[in-house]
Amino acid sequence: AWYGNEAIGANAQVGALTQCTIGTQPGSVQTANVTWPTPFTVRLEDACGNLDPSATDLVTVTAIGGTGTLAGTTAVNAVAGIATFDNILYDVAETISVQVSSGSLTPALSNSVTVRALKGRLPYNPSKTETQ
Repeated sequence: AWYGNEAIGANAQVGALTQCTIGTQPGSVQTANVTWPTPFTVRLEDACGNLDPSATDLVTVTAIGGTGTLAGTTAVNAVAGIATFDNILYDVAETISVQVSSGSLTPALSNSVTVRALKGRLPYNPSKTETQ
């Protein structure tokens, strides 16, 4: 039997993959140039929102709406239909969203992520040198 987007029973059928969805959102506040402490996940689903447990597609993430660079491991293969991003950082203090995509599947956009400057550290300025 089918109830919403959850299959009940051992004979659940998953259609062709059509979309990426955010499973677990990235944290809403992050620190610039620091690896995000909580992983976020991406689900590979059919048009009815069913997870494909056999999917191993490559999933990529990019920053949307900012001027900086999303760094770390920005492309991972899904395992059992879920891609986990646990090594991501962003280098500019500003508000962004993260777009996830995989091949021809419909991409998904995360909630807003506010990236704040790292407190207590000034940017390095190579034109200033210390004298003794």
